[in-house]
Amino acid sequence: TLTDEGSKKGVFLDLAYVDWHPELLKGLDLIAGKMKNPFIQVADGFPIDGDFNPEGIGAKFHAGDELEFLANAGYQWLYERSAGDDTKLYAGQLALNYKISDDMHVMIGGTYYAFQNVEGYDVLDYKGANSGYGNSTVKGSVSGDTTNKAYGTEYTPIEGFAEFGFTVGLPVTLFASYLSNGEADEDNTGYIGGVRIGKASDPKTFELGYDYRELQKDAFLGALVDSDSWGGGTDGKGHRFSAKYQILKNWQAG
Repeated sequence: TLTDEGSKKGVFLDLAYVDWHPELLKGLDLIAGKMKNPFIQVADGFPIDGDFNPEGIGAKFHAGDELEFLANAGYQWLYERSAGDDTKLYAGQLALNYKISDDMHVMIGGTYYAFQNVEGYDVLDYKGANSGYGNSTVKGSVSGDTTNKAYGTEYTPIEGFAEFGFTVGLPVTLFASYLSNGEADEDNTGYIGGVRIGKASDPKTFELGYDYRELQKDAFLGALVDSDSWGGGTDGKGHRFSAKYQILKNWQAG
């Protein structure tokens, strides 16, 4: 977007990463930079927004064919502070994907998210609204006449997820996920369950989806959660309907 008279323009990078596949260990990807989310999410934007591209290092590994073993790990910088400790995320994930036939599979897995330096630190406020995005907050640092909000608890949620896919003329996928943050004494769980029918990929294909989701106040770090559901963040629940149609190879309506 062209702005004020002759001013220099910002350049924004959506992705900028290195992905290395070492020949010594087949099935391993080592990733560094600003990358796509390296973790499996059976549902769109749950628990992390699909638009969020983390920065740090990641590793993805898969082995096997009919019974596939999947392992993912990540070390991400979420907020850098010159006068304090950075907020980071360490996370690990394991899953098994059993391919029953060419058009049927079952996947189960779990993820451990260990956020570091959250409780007592100012909220991650990407909109500049001094918002906790649903999370419990306390008084934080003071900037001029404003008292910033700080997180009231730590976050180390554990997630379990499952997916069942099959074909009956069209591909159908049933999915569910449940997570719990043991650091919070209450309002610390979340879940989702839903179905996708079809797959919008080739021209003239379509996809329909439905899910019901709930994220209690301190189930997950609100700044990373889907920004569209109930206005963004945690502390919400509701139904979600979606429809997509692939017009051309690189042109989709949704």
